[in-house]
Amino acid sequence: MEILPAGYSDFRKREYWNNFFRIIDNKNFEWYGSYEDIKSIVYTCIRKRLNYSNDKDEDEISSSDVNKNCLLINTGCGNSNISNEFYEDGFKHIINIDYSEVVLENMRKKYGKKMKFINIDLNNSEEFDTFLKNIDYQWENENNNNINSNNIDNIDSNNIDNIDSNNNITIYDEIDRYKIHMEETNHHDNFCCEKKTQKKKDIFYKQYDYKIFFDKAFLDSYLSCEKNEEDICKKNAQNYFSHIFKYMKKGDLFLIVTLCQYYIIKEIIRNIYNENIKLEIFPYLIKQHTNEFTLHPFLFAFYKTSNNKKNDYSAHFINIHNNEIREISIWKIPQEIRKIRENININIFKKGKRIILDIYNQNTNLCDYNIIVYDSNVEQKTIKYNTVVIVVPWGYEFHSLYASPEGNEELSEKAQTKRLLLVMKSTFFSTQNKTNDKTIVCNVDNKRADNILHDTLDDIPFNSFINDYNVNHNHNVNHNHNVNQ
Repeated sequence: MEILPAGYSDFRKREYWNNFFRIIDNKNFEWYGSYEDIKSIVYTCIRKRLNYSNDKDEDEISSSDVNKNCLLINTGCGNSNISNEFYEDGFKHIINIDYSEVVLENMRKKYGKKMKFINIDLNNSEEFDTFLKNIDYQWENENNNNINSNNIDNIDSNNIDNIDSNNNITIYDEIDRYKIHMEETNHHDNFCCEKKTQKKKDIFYKQYDYKIFFDKAFLDSYLSCEKNEEDICKKNAQNYFSHIFKYMKKGDLFLIVTLCQYYIIKEIIRNIYNENIKLEIFPYLIKQHTNEFTLHPFLFAFYKTSNNKKNDYSAHFINIHNNEIREISIWKIPQEIRKIRENININIFKKGKRIILDIYNQNTNLCDYNIIVYDSNVEQKTIKYNTVVIVVPWGYEFHSLYASPEGNEELSEKAQTKRLLLVMKSTFFSTQNKTNDKTIVCNVDNKRADNILHDTLDDIPFNSFINDYNVNHNHNVNHNHNVNQ
């Protein structure tokens, strides 16, 4: 069997993934980047995990510390090393679930001493629900029910420190009302629950302050479907989200790393509608080989709220680098994702591509400038520059040379450039801007500038036809760019 699937539905089949992991053997796959790519986002989410709760603990919210005393449940773990990266960063209570016996066996050999790997098929609603119900056990209710040491045989000597003055073993290490354990059958883990007092060696999680449900690329494959299978994917999404939301409590997090294609966004919106959930969306770049990706991943963070009686159908888009937060309607998430993806991919040259960027003044929050980015069809042999910047004279914004793709192509041919940048005063606020003929400097981050300036040369021709902008004619602006064409 080849690695490539015969169709989208293969991504939902156990047989496909068992064969996939047999073929690639121990080769590791990090589909959407590494832990380092999302680490700062994860920390941000942990710090604010109580922000949307009405009965929040102000002391905990104001803390700048990252509380890593949580239970991390990695759904559809595959052979990613990210769980181990979490572990090395201080997250010590980790459960990985998958339904491929092949990958679970391989991962258990690598990391089985640090964390647990359990075979669970999320399509089996009863099994998934039982698993979540038992890990959701309320420790605080059991803290009042210490077990007398005389009732437990062969106490592990490692637990001596946990015996109090009354010879009771604290619940922290010794008791789990509903036992979750592993039965070895053909060297694979089978999930089993039974009501039983159990010694420490059978308990694979300790007391924790909250839970993180973590999904990296699983949802994207779990909802993959052919055109005639949309009802199946709709059912899968409802099963997945409803179970996790059911067992999310105050302070818990649900983090999904996804390519955010439309079929994914649609199901996310459908399943958070009218739920007591707040959504934050974090775009991020994979640090290694960034320019090789046309679909960049996003991290979706779901927070438990007390209620949704106010019909708050909004989501927050967050720029982790400058802490910019924008609130939009959940119905506009697809359009926002599309715009962000276009901006991220702006460094990728494509003949005929034309994008208009709005540059806002941070002091007035008004759009002062527009930048048109146009990738020309000029023949390679006639190209002299990779990028030419032209400042459009005031009042000429609607001239066909600047306002139409045909005019942009004509300018590109005359300038002998591969990429043309047209900088102009914004026409949206002409009455506010008309009295100010001087250039207002708007902050544009270095990454965005490097992406726009599709150039490998140090000197980029920068042309202006008039002096209104306090810029000399045909002068060069020196830049150092590390942008791959």
